[in-house]
Amino acid sequence: MAECLTGARYLAQSLHDYGVTDVFFMEAILRHTLLELEKLGIRRVLAHSEKGAAYMADGYARASGKVGICMAQSVGAANLAAGLQDAYLARSPVIAFTGHKAIPELQRNAYQEIAHPALYQSVTRFSASIEDASQLPILLRQAFREATGPTPRPAHLDFVGHTGEVMELGPVDEPVAVDTRHGRLPAYRNRPDPDDVLRAARLIDTARQPVAVIGSGAVVAGAADEVRALADTGIPVAYALDGKGLVDDNRESTLGAVGNYSAPYANKVIHDADLILYIGSDTSDMATGNWRAPHPEAAIVQIDADPAEIGRNFPGVTGICGDPGLVLRDLVELLRSDRGKDWIERTHALRRQWLEEVEPRSVSEARPTTVERLCREIERALPEDALLVADTGYSGIWTGTHIKLNGCGQDYLRAAGSLGWGFPAAIGAQCALPGRPVVCFCGDGGFYYHLSELETARRWNLPVTVIVNNNTSLGQDIPGVREVYGAETGRTEDLTHFEPVDFAEVAKAFGCQGIRVEEPGSLADAITNGIASNQPTVIDVVTDPEPRAPDAWFPPPSQ
Repeated sequence: MAECLTGARYLAQSLHDYGVTDVFFMEAILRHTLLELEKLGIRRVLAHSEKGAAYMADGYARASGKVGICMAQSVGAANLAAGLQDAYLARSPVIAFTGHKAIPELQRNAYQEIAHPALYQSVTRFSASIEDASQLPILLRQAFREATGPTPRPAHLDFVGHTGEVMELGPVDEPVAVDTRHGRLPAYRNRPDPDDVLRAARLIDTARQPVAVIGSGAVVAGAADEVRALADTGIPVAYALDGKGLVDDNRESTLGAVGNYSAPYANKVIHDADLILYIGSDTSDMATGNWRAPHPEAAIVQIDADPAEIGRNFPGVTGICGDPGLVLRDLVELLRSDRGKDWIERTHALRRQWLEEVEPRSVSEARPTTVERLCREIERALPEDALLVADTGYSGIWTGTHIKLNGCGQDYLRAAGSLGWGFPAAIGAQCALPGRPVVCFCGDGGFYYHLSELETARRWNLPVTVIVNNNTSLGQDIPGVREVYGAETGRTEDLTHFEPVDFAEVAKAFGCQGIRVEEPGSLADAITNGIASNQPTVIDVVTDPEPRAPDAWFPPPSQ
């Protein structure tokens, strides 16, 4: 007869068996489980906000491919749900645990209690309430299956008890049983239908100017070699920002970032293409320039592990359902090998021309430091195995367009839209990758959100290097505010600007290393030494709020 376990012990052992090494939480939640997790050697990272805990779990999941775990008690459930938006948009395998009052206390104005299902409906693909510990085995396994599905997204379990204690202390009469396949991505690697591959290959071979665009699905599939083989057939490769890092930015065949956060030349190439091959891309507005960059007459081929994504945003696509890496292996074997390099050379010339245009600012000695110079020094100092984590907005544009990655050791994560995500996500990523350097690029506006997590990084000695593009403003919003004011006089800066703050001194007050950079000539040593110091470090770089990040090109409405 199987040993009867408490819910807490069953949950802890299951997380361990799924391969979870860290959990992120706000007290008070699942205290009995946290005790059991300590016995099993799982790190329990107490954050300073529920949103911070959710972002850490998201960064952990994206960096490792494992399921990220975050938790909060009943009163923190709304805050935790808000933190899952980025994980949902980025297709990240995160599971959130919350507590709720027991049935006799519901609908009676119980302290701190509101209904949780509606909070999680739009930010998870699966949410369930557990009213008895006996439900735990089935629903926990289902949460892991859902989180690691073909389109990975967060799941949520709401445990009975304000802190989940009723479930924790209840009995579970069956042995721990987990499917370790669902402990990380991809849970399954499905082969494509050969007829679909052949149909797509024939279409691609008729194209004169094809372009491939990779997204996060290709990254999850680990399809770097396969994408490189595709490029070797004469097809230039671009990426949405969630696909950056998979290919070598220095290769002639690499086009760079496309979509809304791209340099001007990139969307022009997409618009000139007569066929676009989307590989593990969600074909969102961000990836496609508000769905306008592809020419209306261009053929679309779409590869995705989830059939529901094929054709979501473009009609008449030629679809291939399967693991992007496995699909590309079969596809490349069928593609013609005599395409030549004329088209790649043409696209590379456009990219090279733009890089030459921005080069003077990339080597500028101006004060305040140009962001282009900051990006150049990061690129030079970034270790061969580093993970670069970028916040949203300008941080994504600057790093996506101005920092080249090697495609064979360096990786990239960016926020899916939540300002302030970058720093706590980098902490979670560092937990997942203890042997690799993790560098976070954010603006001062984003860093303000969760700078209290400096204490978390110091407490666990997580050697994250945070590079703050400190322009004392929300730089991306300045043009929009000024456009609204137009000829009106007034204090536009009230909407976009902050008082100067020395974040290096703030870091030191938290017990972390802080380095202030006011001269561009000091950047190289500051970044190199900060990364090498093996301690949490903030490099506060004084920049100018006026220069704008590159603007993406969009075709006129008639096109």
